[in-house]
Amino acid sequence: MGLQAKYLEAIRRVVNQNWRHDNDNVPAKVHCKVHYTQMRGGEVLAVSFPDCPFDAVGRQSVDDALKRTPLPYAGYESAYDAEGTIDMCYPEEA
Repeated sequence: MGLQAKYLEAIRRVVNQNWRHDNDNVPAKVHCKVHYTQMRGGEVLAVSFPDCPFDAVGRQSVDDALKRTPLPYAGYESAYDAEGTIDMCYPEEA
């Protein structure tokens, strides 16, 4: 696995650990595409939902997960990208 793939997996892991979802607001096995903009160091500045069927509460839970802690950066500087898209789904393995 290359550094870029490891970087994206680290982001996915952190966001899923930060995600506090309630099953009533996040339908099972439904995918939500989320676009984010971050600065160097991993602080997320903006989140948008180009393709997400979650309701407002579900979207807010994803927004909070992305902004709760900085995204991984140290050790991934050469793979860093200011913008990215992540696929959120509960349960994660779905």
